[in-house]
Order: sequence, then structure tokens, then C-alpha cells
Amino acid sequence: MNKFMKTACVAAGMLFALGGLSACGEEQTPPEDQFREIATVSDLGDYERVNLYGRTMYSESMGGELIACSAAGFEVRIRGTGLKASAKATLREGAACQFSVFIDGEKDSNAHVVTVPSNSFGYSAVTLAEGLSEGEHTIKVLKRTDSLYNTAYFEKLTAEGVFLQAPERTKRTIEVFGDSITCGLGVLRKYRDEKGELKDSGDYRGETQNVFQSYAGVAAADLDMDLRVYGRSGISLYFTRQGEKNAVLRNPAAVAVDLDPAVYPYDYNSFRPDAVVVYLGTNDYIKRSESGFTTDGMKAETTRFLRDVIGTYYGKDIPIALCSGMMMKSLTGLDDVMRDVQRSLASEFPNLIHVEFEDTIMGDGAHPVLEESAVAGHLLAEKLGALL
Repeated sequence: MNKFMKTACVAAGMLFALGGLSACGEEQTPPEDQFREIATVSDLGDYERVNLYGRTMYSESMGGELIACSAAGFEVRIRGTGLKASAKATLREGAACQFSVFIDGEKDSNAHVVTVPSNSFGYSAVTLAEGLSEGEHTIKVLKRTDSLYNTAYFEKLTAEGVFLQAPERTKRTIEVFGDSITCGLGVLRKYRDEKGELKDSGDYRGETQNVFQSYAGVAAADLDMDLRVYGRSGISLYFTRQGEKNAVLRNPAAVAVDLDPAVYPYDYNSFRPDAVVVYLGTNDYIKRSESGFTTDGMKAETTRFLRDVIGTYYGKDIPIALCSGMMMKSLTGLDDVMRDVQRSLASEFPNLIHVEFEDTIMGDGAHPVLEESAVAGHLLAEKLGALL
């Protein structure tokens, strides 16, 4: 019998003793302003019980919360021993839609990894946590893969116990506009042979991707900040191939960069991060034979992005890091581009810095691996942390 029921019984007994007609036989309905502990959350937009992270949106057509971008997801607090979801994913062939599950403040993004299956016939039951000790637990579920290969939908959550009020959000947030380097594509692949010599396996799969071990994830962890990402593998800032319509600057206000903003709009007024990182341009350069990329053009479009998107929505005083250098460093000219943009906008954006990373140890065209992503992340945290 809960506290409300006990109080109701006492009151009923007093009325009965005074000759009233009330009696206590059934549990009473709590007042509307009293929090109800329930076992199933049928809408992840239930802000009393669920914290949403990143750009998410309820999809009417799919009947669930759409989670596409890396590092997006949700957090709940339960009293019980486990948590399950009714979820499904849309996948490119051979891809995997994976989430890191952080239980009770866990820091290791590889401690609990779950895969959301593709199911064209409906939603599947996915175990997010099980076998927990009796009592209260905080469970955060964040996407470690990116939207190029997969999108997840969550219909409902079920606790082996009851949902409590969502935990208070206390951390600051860093928002990163980036591509595959930011999303950690291939960061977990093998890149040394049995003798310890460099040998790239070229193993780029969902299972070798982890945004939380990219330079962005490492920096966010160093700064004890939540991470938001907009972008995905293969995305440009502006310059695209013929027939390719999406780029971050061309579509900045959607829930994910490949979604139609008329159907899946994002409201910049709904959230303001504490710092911004922009690391784009490698794909603009890669697509140069069709895209019309030039270093002068890249300077102009980067400047336009900072003014029209970051400055307009977040203000020009927000700490911003323009990054370059980890991939094709000697070829792209992006170090000079970003350095020149920072210098030209220094008076307009007083907290704008340029962070130049070292080139990948695997050579031109190869994505950063674990050790260099960590070095870059620590450097970014040091430079950006000085502005926070």
C-alpha cells in the first residue's frame, strides 16, 4: 500500500467514525499534480520521465521517436532491475545500428553495447539493461553509429520495475558539426599487425564505429560535457557532387542532415549548447572534381556558416573551435582555410579559435584510429576548455 492509499484509508476511517458513508476498499487515483510511477513509457517525449539528447523527433509515419544522429538518445531513471525497448532500425545493407548504454554514471562507452535490429514488419523487443540490483538506477542510451548507415525508432520503454522522474540534467553541452571523423567511423578497426607494425585493416563497419572514442567524444569526456552531433559520414559543409543535395550548410535545420526540414524540422530555439565545434571540409575537398571546391570558396562558405547559423542562433559570443588537420592534411589546404577564417572573424566572434590536429598516422585517405583520436580530443579539450 503506497503513501497516498494509507492517507486515504485514514481519512476514510475518520469519516466513517463520524457517521459518514466513505470506506476504504480500493486504491484511490492520485491527484493530477502527483507523479505517477508506471512500468511503461509509451512516448519518449514524456519529459517527466525521459531526458532526450541530441536532435530527435516523433515520427508519425513510423510510430516512434526517431534517433538518427550520433550521440543522440535518451535517459531514464527506474526503480527496478532492468529496461527494455520496443525499437527498430532502418539500415543500409551490411550496417549495424548500435547504442552505448551508460548505467549509473558508467563512463566506458563499450561496457554495454546494444544493437537495434532491422524489422520491416514492426518493432522488436530490445534489452537495454538487465540483472541490475534492486533499487534506483539511471540509464542513458546514446547512439554510437551515424545516420549515413542507419536510423533508429523507439516506440516505447518498459521497466522491470517502475519509472521515476527523469534525472536532473546538470552537465554542459558541446555541439559538433562534423563528418565521419567526428562520428568515429573506423576508429575501433585494427591497424597494427602481430608485430605491432602499422597495417590498416580497412575494416569500416558499424561495429568499428564509436562516436564516443572519436576526437569529439574524447574532448567531451575530458570536459565532462554532454555531446551533440549534427552531420554524418561523407557529409560536406557546402560543396557537393552533382545530384547530391544535402550538406550541413545547405540543410542545417533538420533533425538529421539527410531529412527533409519541412517534415523533420529542428528548432534552434529549443536548445543552446555551451560550446560549438566545427570540423568539416574534408568531403568538400574529396568531391572537388564535381563540387567546384576551392580554398577561397571554402573560406567564404565557412564564414557564411558561422554567421548565418552559429551566430544567428547561438550568438557570436559562444565559444567556437574550428578544427582541421587529421585527414589529408597535406592535400586539402584546410589548415590555412580555417586559420584565415578565424583571423578574419576574430573581432566579430571573440571566442572563436582554430585547433589544428596532426595528420593521421595511416596516411592520406585513411580515417583516424584510436590513439590519434585520443590525442586530438585531449588537445581540443585543452584549447576549448580555456574559453569555458
